[in-house]
Amino acid sequence: MPAYGAHDVGEPQLHRGYISYLSKLRESFVSRRDIALSLSGGGFRATIFHLGVLKKLHELNLLDRIGLISSVSGGSILAGLYATSILRGQSFDEFLLLAHDFVTRRWPLDWPAMLHDLLPWSKSSKGLERRYRRTFRNRDNRPIMLRHLEGSSPFFVINATAVHSGAGWRFLSGGKADHWDPRIHPFQGL
Repeated sequence: MPAYGAHDVGEPQLHRGYISYLSKLRESFVSRRDIALSLSGGGFRATIFHLGVLKKLHELNLLDRIGLISSVSGGSILAGLYATSILRGQSFDEFLLLAHDFVTRRWPLDWPAMLHDLLPWSKSSKGLERRYRRTFRNRDNRPIMLRHLEGSSPFFVINATAVHSGAGWRFLSGGKADHWDPRIHPFQGL
């Protein structure tokens, strides 16, 4: 029986991708960037919780030491807001205003998106995508993409799961991505 958490990644290119991923992580920990931050899921509550975490790290003068932010679900919403702020060249106080505005909207992000499910020709995921695209924009009002974060610090890793297949996806600063499909490479741990 394999050790806890161990699994067979299967195809060699996934392994090479992981090695490349690890080398990118090492590159991001330059000089004082020796902290990695994991922002967990939990929907909108996680977004709000992690906003408090970033605020406290800023108060402790530790935010500039973060070399990597890895996130999923609600943590990825905040990571996206933080990346947006970095690419806009905003101060931390401006980031707090952006994030505060985002989490205190009168109409939560999901509700207008879910209205798309009432239309036979539309899907809520498309509505949600449009709402996020309006939020994550740079100063010249163009949508921000992970490829725009190439070479910036911290290094961002946005993790996600495809609902229809259970495949795990990892999106990296600079626009790279890879995935793991449990139907092809089932988890071997426990």
